[in-house]
Amino acid sequence: MLESNLSRETNLAFQTDLLYIDVGNDRVGIRTNAPGAFALDVNGSARVVNNLTVSGNLTVDGTTTTLDTVNTTVEDPLILLNSSGSAGNDSGIMINRSGENNAVFYWDEDNDIFKIVTSTSTADSTEVIDTAFANFQLNNLTANSLATDGLSIEDNTISSTRSNDDINLNPAGTGAVNVNNSKITNLANNPTADQDAANKKYVDDQISSISSSVPSLGSFTFSGNKLTQGASNADFEMDNSGTGNFVFLGTSGIVVPSGDTASRPTAQTGIIRYNTETAKYEVSQDGSTWTSLRTEQTAKEIVKDVFTGDGSTTTFTLTTTPESEENVIVYVDGVMQEPTWNYSIINGVLTFDGIDPVSPGDSSVEAPHNGARVVVIQGLAESV
Repeated sequence: MLESNLSRETNLAFQTDLLYIDVGNDRVGIRTNAPGAFALDVNGSARVVNNLTVSGNLTVDGTTTTLDTVNTTVEDPLILLNSSGSAGNDSGIMINRSGENNAVFYWDEDNDIFKIVTSTSTADSTEVIDTAFANFQLNNLTANSLATDGLSIEDNTISSTRSNDDINLNPAGTGAVNVNNSKITNLANNPTADQDAANKKYVDDQISSISSSVPSLGSFTFSGNKLTQGASNADFEMDNSGTGNFVFLGTSGIVVPSGDTASRPTAQTGIIRYNTETAKYEVSQDGSTWTSLRTEQTAKEIVKDVFTGDGSTTTFTLTTTPESEENVIVYVDGVMQEPTWNYSIINGVLTFDGIDPVSPGDSSVEAPHNGARVVVIQGLAESV
């Protein structure tokens, strides 16, 4: 019987359908006596304890495929989801988060866009219900366009997607917005606040407005804190209208022009300068000559020299050396002598050799007579 059963031309059944061999169609059925179009047709669950290799295609008909493995390796470069092509279904990858909203990376069929969200939807849903957008971190991102909840980046254009929203550039800490030496163009509106950027036209208009209200600088130029008059040899004039004065404020001082005697400018009435050669301020009161100013009043020692005439001596050496005849007073027996007319002083020596100023050819030289009291008083004033 075993030999005849091992070589059969008719079907063989064990317990009706526990194991059924369809000899005519070369099929084996387990728990079915009508194997389908498969070499092995199992009606019920099956388990392979060790490895299973399927040389051909593997088709699973059902609603759920569960892989309880540590690692899953797929050789295919492309994985097709939604292969049935059911229109209107959202499709993607869902991660179960055990008690939390699931994480989903999916294609939103209604909006034609990929999303990364958290969701209360489950794996058997045909539509993903978003609860929140999920964070997404990466190194570099290349995209033709990028949109956030309030901002759109398309090619090289950044736009606000909400009407009347600002676009804020906010560097952290002390960082700055750096445009890499490029221009910022198309500033549409004029500035209204202190920190607003100004466009070129606004600046030009302001300069033009100021220029129209400010007198021409003529030949004057500014450089740092220096005002220069450029017209050759012209006076530097300041004119104050009405009765107002020229008032210099502050606690410093005014430095007047200075130079030696040889560098004096042409004298003008009221001109003042400092003479570095005489160490004195000098002015012109008549528009032609220069006079030194007395800048310090100090007490002078009055010196009196007394000499006795002998009728022939005409020269007397003084104790001090006055600058000129006008700086001394000379008496002969109580009679005041006139400078130049009666005497001269050269290098501290008083000489009675006066010359008549009216008739220079006439000499008024006369030595003090014998016993005459000659008194010379010095130190009354400096030279004028």
